[in-house]
Amino acid sequence: MPARVRTVSMTWAIGIDIGGTFTDLVAIDLRTGEQVVRKVLTTPREPLEGVLAALDEFERSTGASLSSASEVIHATTLATNTLLERKGARTALLTTRGFRDILETGREDRFDLYDLQIELQPPLIDRDLRLGITERIGPGGEILQPLDKAAVERGLRSLPHDVTSIAVCFLHSYANGEHERASRDIVLRERPDLFVSLSCEVAPIIREYERFVATAINAYVRPKVGVYLKQLTTFLQHRGFSGFVGIMKSDGGMCTPEEAGQLPARILESGPAAGILSATHTALACGESLAVAFDMGGTTAKACLVRDGHPVITDELEVARTSRFTKHSGLPLRLPSLELIEIGAGGGSIASISELGLLQVGPESAASEPGPACYGRGGDQPTVTDADLLLGYVNPDYFAGGTMTLDRSAAEAAMMGRILVKTGSADVTMAAWGVVDLVNENMAREIRLHCVEHGIDPASTTLIATGGAGPVHAGQIMLKLGMRRLIFPRHAGAASAVGLLLAPRSISKTITDTVQLSEIDARGIHQRLAALKSELIADSNDLGEAYKEHYILHMRVRGQAYELRVELPDEVSIASIANAFSSEHTMRLGRPPAAGSIEIVNWSATLTKKTERRSPVAIQSGPAFETSFSSSRDAYFGPKYGWISTPTVRRESMAPSQIFVGPMLIEDAGSTIVVLPGQVIRAMTAGELVVEAAD
Repeated sequence: MPARVRTVSMTWAIGIDIGGTFTDLVAIDLRTGEQVVRKVLTTPREPLEGVLAALDEFERSTGASLSSASEVIHATTLATNTLLERKGARTALLTTRGFRDILETGREDRFDLYDLQIELQPPLIDRDLRLGITERIGPGGEILQPLDKAAVERGLRSLPHDVTSIAVCFLHSYANGEHERASRDIVLRERPDLFVSLSCEVAPIIREYERFVATAINAYVRPKVGVYLKQLTTFLQHRGFSGFVGIMKSDGGMCTPEEAGQLPARILESGPAAGILSATHTALACGESLAVAFDMGGTTAKACLVRDGHPVITDELEVARTSRFTKHSGLPLRLPSLELIEIGAGGGSIASISELGLLQVGPESAASEPGPACYGRGGDQPTVTDADLLLGYVNPDYFAGGTMTLDRSAAEAAMMGRILVKTGSADVTMAAWGVVDLVNENMAREIRLHCVEHGIDPASTTLIATGGAGPVHAGQIMLKLGMRRLIFPRHAGAASAVGLLLAPRSISKTITDTVQLSEIDARGIHQRLAALKSELIADSNDLGEAYKEHYILHMRVRGQAYELRVELPDEVSIASIANAFSSEHTMRLGRPPAAGSIEIVNWSATLTKKTERRSPVAIQSGPAFETSFSSSRDAYFGPKYGWISTPTVRRESMAPSQIFVGPMLIEDAGSTIVVLPGQVIRAMTAGELVVEAAD
C-alpha cells in the first residue's frame, strides 16, 4: 500500500506486534500525545484474528476509527513459525547440475563432535524436487557454459502440481545473475502460479551453502507470508484505513508489505528486533553508552548488545535450531539482522524432569494455546509463568492489565503433578523457585558469554528489560551478572509494539566484490559504494530525497575463512580503513590481525529515510501522580530472604524522582516489575524506572 499524504484527521500511529503468546498494540495520538496499550491473546491458527481483536480494542477504548490512523506498523512471527513448524510451501529448486545436494551436505563442521545421534536440520526442499540444470558462471561473473533453457522447461514440467514455490540458485550468481533471471522468465511463462525466489536477489554473496539456504528459506515461507500480508492490507482498507502500512525487518528498519512479500526472509526476527529498537531508544534517552537489551516474552528470551545508541548488527543469523540453545544447530541465514541471541525460555516455556532426573525448562512452550496451566485454557503442564505466580510475583487478578484472571490452584496442581511427583518432594515453593532460578541462571550465563565474545565485561553494562516476562526476571539477572544498573522503559511489556513506532523506513543491500586493499584507492571505494547506492535508490519508489547513508565493509586478511564487519570511516582513505579493520579485529578477537594482504569481500549499504518518528520521550512519557501503595502480597525471594510481605504499586501512580528500596512489586498493564530486597528504584520524568544495585 503506497504512502499517503497525512491529513488533519489522520492523527493516530499504531504499532501491532504478534508474539508467541500475546498480540500487543500501542497507539499514539500525534496531536495530543494520548497513548493506548492493549494486549490480546495471539491466535496462532489465524494470526489475523489477533490483529483484528487488538484493533477492535483500540477503536473501543478511544472512540476513534481506523480511518483516523496515518500509519500501521506491523511485526509478525508468521515467517518464523512457518519455518519452525515446517508448514511452509512445497518448494522446488533449480541449481547448477551436480550441486543439488548442497542444501543437504552443508558444512563439514558438527555442532557437537561427540554426539553419535546428532540431529541435523533436514533440508527444506526434498531431493526429488531439486533439479540440476546445465549452466556455469565463473567467480568473476564470466559465462563459462550457457544456460540450457530446454532443461529448465523440462524440469518445470516434471514438477508436481502441489509445488507452489521455487528457489533458483546457480553457482557464482552473486557475480552475475543473468542465468537466474533468465530461468525466472521461463518459470513465469511455463508455471505462472509459482512464487520465484532468486539467490542473486535474496542474498547475492559468496559461499554457496549459505546463499542457497537463505534463498530456500525465502521460497519456503513466501507463499504463506505473501497471502497473509495481502489479507492484512485488504482488511485495513475495508476498515477505512488509507495511510501507510509498514512491516518491521530483522535489521531494525521498516519496509513495505510488497517488499516483505518479495523477501520474507528479511522479517524472520521482526518482533524481537522491534523490542530491541525500543530498548535502544531508552538507552539513548538515559545516556547509556553500553547496554544489554533483554527481551523475554511468552515463548523465548533474547538479548542484544547496544553500543553508543546502536544495536549490534550481524550477517550471521541462525534460525530453526534442532537444539534450541546450541549454536550452529540451526540454519544459517546470511542476511542483515540485529545480533539477537536466544538466551533462554519464555513465560510459556514448560518445566519438566529429564530422563536423568534433572529439572529442565523448555524448549517446548505452551504458547497461547493452551497456554500455561494458570490460564485455565486446558494446559496442564507447569511453565515459567506458573512458577512466577506461585512465588507471588504476578497478580492473578491483574494479569495483562486485568484482562485475564489466573488460576493459582491450577498452577499448583501442574507443578505437583509434573515436577514434585517425579522428585518425591512436596514443597511447591521450592519447585517453583527451582524453575525460576534455573531460567535466570541460564539467561545470565548466555548474556555473560555473549558479552565476553565481544570483549565486554557484563558488569560494566546496563540491563534494559522488556517483554511481558522480562521485568519479572531482570532483577535476578542483574544480580547474577554483577550489574549496577537496570532500566525498565515505559510500556516495557509491549516494547516491541513501541519499537514499531520508532522504526525508520530503510533499504539495504550487500554484494560480493572481492578486492585487495592494496589494489584500490579511496576513489575506487567511493565508486563502488556509489554504484551500490544507485541500485538501492532504483529499487525503491518511496525513499524520497532525504535519507541517511550507512556503509559497511566486510573485511579479512587474505586466507581467513571469515570476515569482520567494519564501518566505513568518516574520512575515507586506505590507511583509515586498514586502521578500522585492525581495531575491529583486536576488539572481537583479542589480538591484532596477522600480517598479510587485507581484503574487502562484501560491500553493504543502507539508506534510511529521514522522517520524523516518535521520540522515545514522546512515546514513553506519561502523567505524574502521587505514589500510593495500594496493597501488599507475599512474595518469595529465595532461601536467603524467604517469603516477604511486599508492597505493591501500580506503575502509573509512581511520582517522578521518588526513591524506593526493595522489595517491591510494580504492576504495569503488560508486565510486573520485581524489585529485589535492597535494590533501589526511582522513576524518571520520561517514564522510565531505574534500579540501582544494592550496596
